[in-house]
Amino acid sequence: TQIYVSGEISEDSAQLLRFFVLRHAIRRATVHLDSPGGSLMGGIELGRTIRNLGFDTSVGSVSALVRHGLCASACAYAFAGGIHRYYSGESAQIGVHRFSARGGAMNSDASQLASGLIVSYLEQMGVSSELFSLATFASSEEIIWLSEGDAERLRLSTGGDPPRETPTRQTSRATSRR
Repeated sequence: TQIYVSGEISEDSAQLLRFFVLRHAIRRATVHLDSPGGSLMGGIELGRTIRNLGFDTSVGSVSALVRHGLCASACAYAFAGGIHRYYSGESAQIGVHRFSARGGAMNSDASQLASGLIVSYLEQMGVSSELFSLATFASSEEIIWLSEGDAERLRLSTGGDPPRETPTRQTSRATSRR
């Protein structure tokens, strides 16, 4: 099954995915992400949900039939949740940057807690914590785009292209293909 998730990641994105999966009785899937980012904690929770469901991830959009997509900021952390993580840097983009607090500055205690949470999450997902270090080199207004080789070296991508299937279902927030 193919599930397409697009748009800004919010605090309730993981809950929406769980509801969609339950409603359609999906047991195995690749989640194709096409998002400029959004909530850091929402992205991490979405990634944990994808991992707990045993799903794979890919960067892609339904309009481009899996091949093109953008996954930046919090989306990169959601992508990290996949069991198998498919990324072809020729037709898709994954980007990272330094996290920031919405609407203002984050105090140093909160910043250190968030940094520790991110590093721990990446290690739990089997991704090199060097990804977090790399992200700190770009301000929250900039993006560092990863090549396919970078993503594989950092263990963010497990390589290859996702399997293709025929579309059968759609919802307003995601599309499922069986």
